[in-house]
Amino acid sequence: MEKSLEQLKLYLPETKFFIKLVNFETGDVKTFPDITITEYEKSLKFCKYLNTNGYNVFLSPRLCSSGGVYVLLDDIKKPEIDKLYADGFEPFYFLETSPANYQAIVKLSDCPINKNILTFIFKQLSEVYSTDPNSADIGHFFRLAGFTNRKQKYCKNGLFPFVKLYQGTGISCTKGKDYVERILTGIDNGLIELPVKHIATTPLETGERKTLETGCAAYIQKVYETGSKDDLSKLDFKAAKYAILKGFKADDIANAIKLFSPDIIKRKSGHIDDYVNRTVKNAS
Repeated sequence: MEKSLEQLKLYLPETKFFIKLVNFETGDVKTFPDITITEYEKSLKFCKYLNTNGYNVFLSPRLCSSGGVYVLLDDIKKPEIDKLYADGFEPFYFLETSPANYQAIVKLSDCPINKNILTFIFKQLSEVYSTDPNSADIGHFFRLAGFTNRKQKYCKNGLFPFVKLYQGTGISCTKGKDYVERILTGIDNGLIELPVKHIATTPLETGERKTLETGCAAYIQKVYETGSKDDLSKLDFKAAKYAILKGFKADDIANAIKLFSPDIIKRKSGHIDDYVNRTVKNAS
């Protein structure tokens, strides 16, 4: 099988990809945004033609909502890849992009999370494994296997090195889920502060809050009015659990918690959606 197809097929079937081809000599860029594997197969010969004529080929997965948490560790050395395995962060797969230079893709979890938290995690792991911090972002492009690295500094006797694929585990790493949970718990408890704060979904302003006489919102509101305010996270969990037992839908419960939970904007700034969704999930 073509190595580039082997790489793409490691992802979920519904994943779409952004393929970018860059000629560093001329500055010309050609793109295939939101391309499926089937569509890529039809474009493979053209990509090979461009690669032969000086274009570098890069990939960025456009993951579906269930795609999980993937981390790119760029410019990682082989001893650090061995350390990933030893530490329980086994690579989903990794690439040798030029002699003795690697890119490792690690799948931490099956559940997607907020972009700001992802960026924080990327930066943390980049520091631990001595990789390029400038590549530690969600949308960073990396190499596509089976094509040559056309940077002139790697040219020897007129030949460029091929990008090699090493398959890795193809699944979430052993310690990834626990690591993500520790980060999220640290944020919830105020032990970790995100450098950039962004409210993914802003709860309703005070003037927009409506007390409903029936339904999930009214029930959740009553729990908050009568419950102890000593531990608001515990009260959020209690509200979710009681509402689940009453048979209300998870989405309605989450929306009601965002509506009535005291000071939730201040308490959970930057990751309200993640916090509420995990609370409802744990209560289930």
